[in-house]
Amino acid sequence: MFEARLQNAMLFKKIAEALKELCHDINIDCDSDGLHLQAMDSSHVALVSLNIQPDAFEHYRCDRPVVLGLDMQQLSKFMKFCDKDTSMTLKKYDDNEDNRITMCFEDNSGILSSKECTLRLMDIEQEHISIPEEEYECNVTMPSNLFQSIVRDMSGIGDEVSLEISGKNIKFCVDGDDGKIDLNFPLNDSPDITKAVQIHADDTISQKYALRYLSYFTKASPLSTTVNISISKGVPLRLQFPLNDKYEHGNMQFYLAPKLR
Repeated sequence: MFEARLQNAMLFKKIAEALKELCHDINIDCDSDGLHLQAMDSSHVALVSLNIQPDAFEHYRCDRPVVLGLDMQQLSKFMKFCDKDTSMTLKKYDDNEDNRITMCFEDNSGILSSKECTLRLMDIEQEHISIPEEEYECNVTMPSNLFQSIVRDMSGIGDEVSLEISGKNIKFCVDGDDGKIDLNFPLNDSPDITKAVQIHADDTISQKYALRYLSYFTKASPLSTTVNISISKGVPLRLQFPLNDKYEHGNMQFYLAPKLR
């Protein structure tokens, strides 16, 4: 049997919202180490990796490995039943012949209502994608809502953003048909993570990326207060969002290759 209970169902709702436009059909692998997902978008340009550790759940049980094949658009519709006061339990029984997963929602606000939904699982053929370990030359941690607003605003100006990181500064530049914008953010060691911009760079690196895909990635911003941006010359950019601001709960990662100059 597989059973996992989240005290706050909003975590799973935010994950569904972050993925539904980038990846339509996904496999979530469940085992004793938690929930794991690796998938590419339909154009095979971007890669997403998700890990949810057992510590993220109030209760977690997985007697044997289970694969949950999910239509993300349908899952997102089911997740409309939950809000910040809702807990959720996912269940899949070993003898479940019609291949469905049960989702139980409970209201914790005092109304004491409950809802039980069943969602048909899909048989999705996906290749396992190996993500090599990479020691990135530049790493930046900044507020996720700030990064989201930068990407959103620049998407209205052009299609590509130039990202330049040095030891003391991160620079975003977009050059569109109607004009150009440069945004500079210096190193800021504020103890307040909603303001801090932490930069660790071995060298100055500048790469270009498609804003369309970065816009998809920033839909994961509600998952955490901060985002970690990692780049190196000639390798895909990595964005990391720690779940509930705790890496021990897991993380969502996105990868995007730089544009060729």
